[in-house]
Amino acid sequence: MIKVAIKGINESNLEDISLKLSDLGIDPAPVYRSIFEGKGQAIINCPKEKLQEIQNLLGKDYQITPLEEGNTQTHPNFYIPLLSLFLDNLLAFYLLKLSIWSEGFGRVLVSLFGGSIATVWARNILSLLFLGLYHYAFLFEKGAPPVAKLLGLNYTRDKLWIFLSYTFPLIGIYLISIGSNLFKLLGLGLLSFAIGIALYSKDSVKFS
Repeated sequence: MIKVAIKGINESNLEDISLKLSDLGIDPAPVYRSIFEGKGQAIINCPKEKLQEIQNLLGKDYQITPLEEGNTQTHPNFYIPLLSLFLDNLLAFYLLKLSIWSEGFGRVLVSLFGGSIATVWARNILSLLFLGLYHYAFLFEKGAPPVAKLLGLNYTRDKLWIFLSYTFPLIGIYLISIGSNLFKLLGLGLLSFAIGIALYSKDSVKFS
């Protein structure tokens, strides 16, 4: 089975397209759904061997576009980027706990910088570098962070905003944990920004 997009559908030609598809043994339900949703196009499933028949029957009056198998060219629901945002940051958090924020690495920093304030600053700077490089590498080289990739997401545009969205949550949580009201507000602002971009990103991401 392959997916085929039929463009140019409206109320005046609805019955004509539906009858022709039915004659070929193809379910016309997506055509009716496209009118109901006001899309002007429908994506139907059809056997490969009937693609040529569809093009011969409808190609003169409508735009027929075969799509890749399994690719509906639709964006994921809003909760999938949000789920990815949470899980990818959880993964990054545990990677930080196992590396830069581990006890062994802490002893190395203490031996290098001595004082506790210098050690904290060193850890914070290294953590920022890690988060930036980690998300940048996956997003710009692979198209999505690791968990997002496992969920089948692929970011195609607005990658700088997506990068900030994935980088800010852990920074925001850290600022909130400091305790100062100013830092709490700043941390909440970063979290809100990250969630807002994740919601917006559903138009910038496709299932791969």
